[in-house]
Amino acid sequence: MPRLRFKVISCSSEDPNYPSDSLNDHGPNSKGWQSSRFCEYPQELVLEFLEKNVCIQQLQLLSHQSKIASTIEILTANGEEYELTKFQQLGHLSMDNNERSGHRAQELKSVFIDANNVRWLKLKFHKCYINRYNLYNQIGIIAINALGEQSNLNDSIGQKFDNNMRPLIPNNPAHRMNEKLNDLAFDIAFDKATADKIRSINTAKAECVKREDFQAAKALKNVENQMKAIGVQLAKMESQKKTACDREDYDTARTLRDEIRRLREGVDNRLEAIPAYKQFVNGGDDNDSKTFSSKNNDQPEFGGVPDVVQLGNGDAGELVSEQNGATKFM
Repeated sequence: MPRLRFKVISCSSEDPNYPSDSLNDHGPNSKGWQSSRFCEYPQELVLEFLEKNVCIQQLQLLSHQSKIASTIEILTANGEEYELTKFQQLGHLSMDNNERSGHRAQELKSVFIDANNVRWLKLKFHKCYINRYNLYNQIGIIAINALGEQSNLNDSIGQKFDNNMRPLIPNNPAHRMNEKLNDLAFDIAFDKATADKIRSINTAKAECVKREDFQAAKALKNVENQMKAIGVQLAKMESQKKTACDREDYDTARTLRDEIRRLREGVDNRLEAIPAYKQFVNGGDDNDSKTFSSKNNDQPEFGGVPDVVQLGNGDAGELVSEQNGATKFM
């Protein structure tokens, strides 16, 4: 399922240091949105999809580790003018109070939805959990990800639920998130440049498989796995470089910059040795696309994207973890 682009057009309140437009994009250093201090509940966020009419199949919410809403309602709407639209409720989901992790782990909630012809999505956040870290009774969302496709304009908004609104695991494989590269956990693990490179390699690999160029596909798989293996390190180094710049520690920033360049150039050099990838990037015709340097076959393979990603200390917390199972709204 492809990602759906959106922008936040309305919010009930926001902390000046954590504005709602931070949710328009996300990455390893995302701080997200937080409500104002001692806000009134419920709080609302409204997203507008840039394609205007979309079919939402999956919604992912990454909650703050201590500023957690107890319940989140999901509503959708369509129309020409936002001021005149009426929202329809799809359902609601409950968030964990996060006491078991000591308020250090962020909950990644995945919701499977069948909602067609959606232009606006409203999230309604009910009262927050009270804990010693949430001194001002706020709520916070680190990142939002929506997956789906362009809607069939003849369809109506789907609105079917499990009778008891219990967490379900989808039976239909079409509703499963098979494309991990569009998953929110993927974007939180890697910086944008790394994520875009991995997606590019993955797409080129699929093209090689499609035309049965399995030798090139294997070479691209090796480079893709190497990129995933060093990607988390690159994200951490990019964050350290930014911190060094903020502290005016330019010697450290320069050292980190050079090391980042060295790692990225190493991957680029391996890709240069695969004509099939150059053909994919250039969009041209390369008669030698099925040959490449044999050194690519000897590279070790690394594991894929981890289920739990270490983010390090800071406001964003330490861990990103996905709750077992998922909620389904149909």
